[in-house]
Amino acid sequence: MIEFVEGILAEKSPSTAVIDVGGVGFGCIISLSTYDELSAAGAPQRLWTHLQFRDEQPLLFGFASLAERWLFRNLITVSGVGPKLAITILSGARAGDIQRAVANGDSARLKSVRGIGAKTADRIVLELQKKFSTEGPVVMGTPLDAESDTLRQAVNALIALGIKQSEAEQAVSDTAKRGVTGIEALIKQSLRKN
Repeated sequence: MIEFVEGILAEKSPSTAVIDVGGVGFGCIISLSTYDELSAAGAPQRLWTHLQFRDEQPLLFGFASLAERWLFRNLITVSGVGPKLAITILSGARAGDIQRAVANGDSARLKSVRGIGAKTADRIVLELQKKFSTEGPVVMGTPLDAESDTLRQAVNALIALGIKQSEAEQAVSDTAKRGVTGIEALIKQSLRKN
């Protein structure tokens, strides 16, 4: 699995970004939310990724944050929501707003996203509400994507140790809120919670 691509942003458009990694261009399908977060062309860029195969062709989806990727991966588990529709949903609102709407049962918020009908919005809420109200990549209102690279490195270390991504993100976020700093300390304290 390709967890992320990091290199120079070669090209960008509202729906795609190309990251030059050592002379190889990785084309990623992105949301408008990720597009807003991209650097200028020619600058260093990291995108968290999700690889999907469709008709035996690989599609690489890119996300500016772990929270957005986490939400994407949950959305595509909903019956009738494929990767393209999930990207459309993420383009219609920020990941945190969508997560809060689902957790609060606010299907009207999802219906306001172009391309989402009443049945689809209700199905998303029905299938994900309990999950979103009890777990997530972060505590509501404190997105991990706003945190420093140190937190991301700590999360990656926990994932490498076999901890689920959502649990790793939650543990690191909780540990950081207690004032713990530094990668080693974050990892040790986060492991004590697991």
